[in-house]
Amino acid sequence: MGWISYLRTDYRDSLINESHPEYACGPEDVDTLYPDPNNRSSFYQCAPYGLVLQSCPNGLVFDENVGRCEWDSQPAKETEAKN
Repeated sequence: MGWISYLRTDYRDSLINESHPEYACGPEDVDTLYPDPNNRSSFYQCAPYGLVLQSCPNGLVFDENVGRCEWDSQPAKETEAKN
């Protein structure tokens, strides 16, 4: 019996649902990565106990197409003052 068998399912489900209910994170989804809709430099990783917020190294952003942190191919747009 592993440590995971001692987790209360109702606690795990509330943890997942409070974080991002749109992201599947059950036993079959462990290690699945999801983008953080509020920050391109971070992402959620599904763990046995729920979603865990992870950060990319400085200068990198999470690319959900390849499932990893990459150099930003869409640099921030500069705003120009027009006179």
